[in-house]
Amino acid sequence: MIAMIGAYLGTINFLSGQTALPRFANPAMSFLVYVIGAWLLLFLWPTLFVAPYRIWRANKERIEELEKIGSEDLERMLGGKYISNNTFLYGGDVGRVCARWESKGEIELLRDCVTAIAVPAPKGSIAHIRFEFRHSRNNGKERCHFYTFRDGQAVEIENIYEHQLIPVGHDGCFQLKLTWSDSYTLGDGAFLQIGMDGWTK
Repeated sequence: MIAMIGAYLGTINFLSGQTALPRFANPAMSFLVYVIGAWLLLFLWPTLFVAPYRIWRANKERIEELEKIGSEDLERMLGGKYISNNTFLYGGDVGRVCARWESKGEIELLRDCVTAIAVPAPKGSIAHIRFEFRHSRNNGKERCHFYTFRDGQAVEIENIYEHQLIPVGHDGCFQLKLTWSDSYTLGDGAFLQIGMDGWTK
């Protein structure tokens, strides 16, 4: 290719004159210019244009294949049902278990700590979260406080026994924090489970 370019364009006259220096330097410098041009054509052009196009095309074909999967196939694969275009509910009575703590000692490790809870829902979706919390009875003034985080701010869950709609972060998790006072009693048979019954995109 370099020879073809050189034959077509000829020698570039960088230096003028009939001395030995121009006669040697002009062909050598012309050859160097043609080599650089050929390298740019052979390597830089595919890197800047051809490779990004191939990546875009491969992603597009992958998306097209995924779009061929109908809602019935997804319901069968995920074990649930779409109740609208954007809301998916898992099947069964218990949905999907996200996390479980089966003893007082395990739950005490959550106190005043921010814990990431992974959920089987798309990133950026709204998870339908269900809490199951068993603990000893306390007087009406003392209770365990549950917090989730939105935009970096802690938001207390008023009633953990109701379904909560909690955003799923880009890491596929939501953040949870438990707090209670020293006078709150956590029984030996304490149990905490977090499940997800569905998600809304």
